[in-house]
Amino acid sequence: TSVDIAMDAFIPPAYIEDEEQKLEIYKRIAGVETEEEQDEMIDELIDRFGEPPKAVQNLLFVARLRSDAHKAYLLEIKQTDQFVRMPIYPQAAIDPSGIPALIQEYAPYLEFVADKEAPAFFLHYKKNNRFPVKELPQYVHTLVQKMQGLVDNPS
Repeated sequence: TSVDIAMDAFIPPAYIEDEEQKLEIYKRIAGVETEEEQDEMIDELIDRFGEPPKAVQNLLFVARLRSDAHKAYLLEIKQTDQFVRMPIYPQAAIDPSGIPALIQEYAPYLEFVADKEAPAFFLHYKKNNRFPVKELPQYVHTLVQKMQGLVDNPS
């Protein structure tokens, strides 16, 4: 699962100067899957390098989002100018009966397109000025976590 959302998510050179250490931390952050693992990683970063800057916190957030999206059988999360597209793995073991309730809960921002190649959810965030655009990443993460509830047999 790939995640492409508009946020700075990287390790700044001033935070970890040694390239080998930086690469090691990137690999470890990429493996973060749970909130507990995220908290442990933050504690370790604080102990080793000091308080992580926002870009590093965002990197941890993206790692969790990627993991949760994978568990929900999403192929990707891709933000464009007007929406976030979240195609579903075509052979995903999901319960389609839960889709209408999810759409209703996120109305008027969410729609589902049942394309044969890759059915997808579309979160429209610029259709209505009342959408909390500033909170889009967290909004998407909460939605993805709810999508996990559609999975028949989570892995």
